[in-house]
Amino acid sequence: MAAEEATPSVDQYKTEIERLTKELTETTHEKIQAAEYGLVVLEEKLTLKQQYDELEAEYDSLKQELEQLKEVSCPLAAWARRPRPPARAGAEEDAVRWSSGRPL
Repeated sequence: MAAEEATPSVDQYKTEIERLTKELTETTHEKIQAAEYGLVVLEEKLTLKQQYDELEAEYDSLKQELEQLKEVSCPLAAWARRPRPPARAGAEEDAVRWSSGRPL
């Protein structure tokens, strides 16, 4: 009888198999969830990388445009600051007469 008690019964084996099967199912489910989450993270990373690349390209384009505008505006600014000849005598009087409707 002692030998019979020491060996596991068929019911004990079935119980152990059910427990292991349940544990395997749970572990597999957790691994699948982790893999799905990992895929979501990778997709988000790709999306963010694409947005970053687009923003960086737009930044470079705007930076280049700004440099071109600076190149164009510098000569214009120098032209606007150039010394001008003095106004001719009587020009202000002509302007006043013109605005008042008096004949020149």
